[in-house]
Amino acid sequence: MSIEKNTNEIDAVVKKVNRQMSVLSWVMVFMVIGVLVIIFGQPLISSNGSLQETMTVAADEDDDFYEIVDGKEVSSGLIVGENWELVKTHCTSCHSAQLITQNKATKEGWDHTIKWMQESQNLWDLGDDHEGVVEYLATYYGPGDSGRRSQLVVNEWYEIE
Repeated sequence: MSIEKNTNEIDAVVKKVNRQMSVLSWVMVFMVIGVLVIIFGQPLISSNGSLQETMTVAADEDDDFYEIVDGKEVSSGLIVGENWELVKTHCTSCHSAQLITQNKATKEGWDHTIKWMQESQNLWDLGDDHEGVVEYLATYYGPGDSGRRSQLVVNEWYEIE
């Protein structure tokens, strides 16, 4: 009789543990769903009321994250494209990304600027990253239509009396 009693007690404990595990499993499922909704499912509303596409990108193995809104990394304002992490790493360790985003240059112009910074501002040798940095800068911050507005053309003048 004691073996049967022990078996019944063991069965009761196993059922109790199974119920608790089932509850914990559902709690974990809802937590994972909640985190996924927070990370991927909520667009941000800009100050003018328009929706902004938001994405979070893992920066490296250390679980740092970059927030990307409308194709730009939020903290720096740099356009996200090939080699943008190199530019953020090398360039923004010494100066604001605004020095990049407010300027335009050709590939040769950016190369000249980097060499000038190395000669006069103690910028380190970029090594294998040099070409990627110049390529990124020329691609996303090269001369083009995205700079200042075009010159106004006035076809007809009038006199102020």
